[in-house]
Amino acid sequence: MRDASKGLGIWVGAAMNARKLMYEDESNEYAEISEKHFDMIATENGCKMTLIAKSYTENDWSRCDYLVKFAQEHN
Repeated sequence: MRDASKGLGIWVGAAMNARKLMYEDESNEYAEISEKHFDMIATENGCKMTLIAKSYTENDWSRCDYLVKFAQEHN
């Protein structure tokens, strides 16, 4: 899809699941497909407060941070 939209001013993206990226083996087909076919990603659930807020005083940003890092490393 990335190739089909190239030069048209259209970006193609997908909502990505942080857990699928974080916990799959080295031959992560999920990551490979994303990198090959999409120009941008959105977080599926990894940056939603229901997953971030562990309590009123504790937050876990690991999934959200991982998705940001993945996007930066894969342009």
